[in-house]
Amino acid sequence: MNILQLKYFQTIADEGTIKAASQKLFITQPALSMMLAKIEQELGVELFERVGRKLVINRYGEVVLKYTNRILTDFKNIDLEMKELLNQSEKDISIVTTSSQLISGMLQHFNSLHPNMNWCLYSANMNNAVKMLTNGKVDFAITSDPVNHELILTRPLLRDGFVLAVPSGHRFSQRTSIHLAEAANERFIALPKDYEFRKLTDDLCRKAGFEPRISMECDHLLRAEYVSSGFGIVITTQKSVIDKRYPGHVDFINIDIPKCARTICLSVLKEKYMSAYHRDFSESIIEFYQSHYPELSMKGDS
Repeated sequence: MNILQLKYFQTIADEGTIKAASQKLFITQPALSMMLAKIEQELGVELFERVGRKLVINRYGEVVLKYTNRILTDFKNIDLEMKELLNQSEKDISIVTTSSQLISGMLQHFNSLHPNMNWCLYSANMNNAVKMLTNGKVDFAITSDPVNHELILTRPLLRDGFVLAVPSGHRFSQRTSIHLAEAANERFIALPKDYEFRKLTDDLCRKAGFEPRISMECDHLLRAEYVSSGFGIVITTQKSVIDKRYPGHVDFINIDIPKCARTICLSVLKEKYMSAYHRDFSESIIEFYQSHYPELSMKGDS
């Protein structure tokens, strides 16, 4: 196998079909299918289960993908380190996050110190964020939970506790804390089900002993608007309160029972070479979170 074959195999694994992979690689489907068959013949095993037109990676393929990702990372590292030695480092930074709110306001300071950076920002669920790190598509991941993966180094940044947001004048408005079970009969404004934070809030309600009654599903921005208008109540976080994402007539109550918080983390691929720009940016992220959210900061944790 050569580097090109490994890159093709990695793309098939990422895309899940020959058609999608061939379009991404700008080669014909028969040529890509032939290349995959050659790799499988060389290794003596099939690397995917064929489910209709879908290719689902199997346990043999997972082993090959693990080493493929490492090899391609090292191959890219050669280019990155050589360019830095020659003072030709590209000013590119790519980030994936499980919520755009996690990086809001974070890039401006760094960009003022390093103008003309080229940014590539992605939003993905946790599984896809991990995949994008391990296959080298992004330099950094900022997630609302720690990443548990042997190839990834994760640093906790903030412990962001959950709070209840209610319209002013609500029966809970004068409370400073609450047992979430007391809100079992309330109507909740929730994020769509495919949002990572929605999964966290649904789990929190279940821990309190009830399924939330959803009156509305909408994005972060509309949740802030409609809670103040009395359409329902919202489970949000201390960071969102500090960021003033709920302007208007909204009161906040700490959720004491069950205790719950998300851990906002910065993750990088352990074996990836970090240029000076990448190292500076990593330090900038940590400094940003520590200075803007000192009461939530997990300084010193790793």
